[in-house]
Amino acid sequence: MIDPLIDPLIGAVAGASRIERSLGAGGFANVYAGRDVAGAPVAVKVLHAEHVGSPAVERFAREVAIVRRLAHPNIAAIHDAGTLPDGRPYCAMELLAGRDLKRVLEGGPLAPAAALHVVEGVAAALAAAHDAGVVHRDVKAGNVFLCDDDRVVLLDFGIAKLAEAGGLTLSRQAIGTVGAMAPEQLAGRPVDARSDVYALGALLYHALTGRVVFREAGSDPALEIQLHRFAQRPRASAHGAPEAVDAVIARAMAIRPADRHASTADLAAAARAALGAALCTRIRALGIFVDGLASPRAFARAAPALAAAGCAPLAVGLASGAWWIRDRTPGLDRALAELAAAGLAVATHADDLELAAGQAAGGPLPELWRWPDTR
Repeated sequence: MIDPLIDPLIGAVAGASRIERSLGAGGFANVYAGRDVAGAPVAVKVLHAEHVGSPAVERFAREVAIVRRLAHPNIAAIHDAGTLPDGRPYCAMELLAGRDLKRVLEGGPLAPAAALHVVEGVAAALAAAHDAGVVHRDVKAGNVFLCDDDRVVLLDFGIAKLAEAGGLTLSRQAIGTVGAMAPEQLAGRPVDARSDVYALGALLYHALTGRVVFREAGSDPALEIQLHRFAQRPRASAHGAPEAVDAVIARAMAIRPADRHASTADLAAAARAALGAALCTRIRALGIFVDGLASPRAFARAAPALAAAGCAPLAVGLASGAWWIRDRTPGLDRALAELAAAGLAVATHADDLELAAGQAAGGPLPELWRWPDTR
């Protein structure tokens, strides 16, 4: 953090925002937390003073222009931009709450469902960029932010390039981060959307294994570059990932761009198909069906009583309902006894369920009624 006593920007106004505190400093810019005129929280990014008059100013302005052009939920929105009185450019953007993926992966790899969620979010951001003629060129864990509201946000379009007229062929300048650069990018050859496909494949490997592709202990950047350009493609299954994902990563990270997935959406779909089995879990679930026809007035007691016992409704009608719970809880037997005493007909059913990630337990009501009676 920057000491507010020696940072004159603390308390200063940048366009429609007032800067309140430092969030951190990068190689090109400082980032601050602040509030706009309506009192909404914002993040204010300000270029370092030493870069004024350098090509970094153009890079900064290009990033602002690109992000404003894209306007996508998986890309941090920019609200305002301009220049401070001392000549430093700034931009005010939405303030994200959460952690970047690089920091998360320092604690170990993600579960397949979480890794897929990240890849799908980044793939959506990249698809929007590619549709707008933009190639990111630096897709890596440090540029992916995992928000507390479960949103995945792709950051840092500072080295992204707008496509030239007639296609997505870009300059021959080799720029980016080695672990996120495709072979053609490392060789200084023209890059296109398939270069981002390569980087997204490397990100999938990193998310599932906790390891940066081709970066072993003691390796140097020169060796890393050669491995990206010529080595056999990495196998995530060697580090505990599902074996089916190896082929997906190998295709995404193919040395020849023509051999890769045609788009980031195709890569995300292939990853979902490959990880399908790993995304399912089997649980022991208990279903409760409460029939209010026998005592309609007492039915109103069913929902709060079962909710208090940790149950969630699967289907509810005017005089009947079904709830599910994954395990018996201490209060459940008491709740069922109270409902029965009130004149409600209560039936319980149990079964093993196979659930895809994020799917509610229980399934449709007919399936619930096929469960064996365990009373």
